[in-house]
Amino acid sequence: MLQLTQTYLMKWLLLLLMLFSEYTSTPAESQNDSTGKQYLIINSFDAYAIKARKNKEELYAELTDSLKLYLQESPALLKSGKISVLPVMIADTSLQHIQLLMQNAGANRAIVILNLDVYFENTGTHEYYDSDGKRKKIKNYDLCCKVLYGMYDMETARSPILMSFCQFFTSRHPASGLLATGPDIVAKKKYTFPMVKENVRRLLDEYGPFN
Repeated sequence: MLQLTQTYLMKWLLLLLMLFSEYTSTPAESQNDSTGKQYLIINSFDAYAIKARKNKEELYAELTDSLKLYLQESPALLKSGKISVLPVMIADTSLQHIQLLMQNAGANRAIVILNLDVYFENTGTHEYYDSDGKRKKIKNYDLCCKVLYGMYDMETARSPILMSFCQFFTSRHPASGLLATGPDIVAKKKYTFPMVKENVRRLLDEYGPFN
């Protein structure tokens, strides 16, 4: 009788241990799931190689730094994993090199900035008559932002993704029959940073976190 009781108790103890083990392992598994993606942000775009005037090159360098920050602070990426930023610019964007950088950083996915451009685009000229009946011309300009991204994991590299969009900015009248010139991108630099931030949002809405 005593032997049966001990056997019965042992079975209950084993069952309780199994249930306790299953319960305590669940939070750890959930934590691993939430941090399973490790992103590395990399820049390979040299703003000082665009062969423009110095203040425009400086603007592009600022925009590139901001782009890295917008990616690093993106809620979409932060929600799905950890993010680190490579502190130096690279020229070699081959899969093997990016995989090595990911391995060294403890990451399994990488977003590489391949190119960046912000500019004003003339979207057309139309004519109208003013209150005196005189014919006038007006040109419309959009502010545009294009960023070329590379996306990598530990096995493959996607085809580069060009995220591009424009929005209306201003209209200008040609003066004295001369062609109207578009706005100066450096003089309007404060409007370019929100465009880059929106570019990141659209990228991650469509492709991130890497589907």
